[in-house]
Amino acid sequence: MRAIIVSGGAMPNTSIIRRYIEDNSILIACDKGIEYTYAEKLVPDIILGDFDSADPSVLNFYRNKAADIRSYPAKKDHTDTELGIMAAEEKGADDIVLLAASGSRLDHTAANIHLLLPLLKKGIRARLADDNNLVELVDNRLEVKGCKGAYISLLPLSDTVEGVTSYGLEYPLENDKITKGSSRTVSNVIISDTAYLIIKKGVIMSIIAHD
Repeated sequence: MRAIIVSGGAMPNTSIIRRYIEDNSILIACDKGIEYTYAEKLVPDIILGDFDSADPSVLNFYRNKAADIRSYPAKKDHTDTELGIMAAEEKGADDIVLLAASGSRLDHTAANIHLLLPLLKKGIRARLADDNNLVELVDNRLEVKGCKGAYISLLPLSDTVEGVTSYGLEYPLENDKITKGSSRTVSNVIISDTAYLIIKKGVIMSIIAHD
């Protein structure tokens, strides 16, 4: 089951939410994220956060819809986005998409990308998406469809990533080794309707970018 988590970062185009909704998916809005779901006339299955940045009128609208609203104190050990992930896991999600989880606050963006790591270790597919980028961590195999012409960068999260093989890229890799700190695998280009990435050891961050 897929969970779409809408956080409070930048979201110039709210229609991206509908792109990821599928049958039986659940929608979770975190704090200011309710303004984005409201713009798309969507009622989240779960609304949560400390609501320090959410529009009170939108929150009241959802209260009148009898939505599942979970309030947390402003001083807490988890960000609203992480609480959203915890709620998604509680519901049994095995596919999580983070939206409005990037923006001008680089610390929040980096933290949200790092939230993908424990999900990877649990076998839960997780991605962070915005209007221009799709970020996913890989420790085995990744299949990319419908992104021909886009850039793809592969950045190691572990010290080394070994046995890296790619298909459908302008500069393919064959059982290669990538070391953290190198920019050699930045800004490759996807040249096929379907591209593949396979690694044998380590964790890599795949960033697909559309300019």
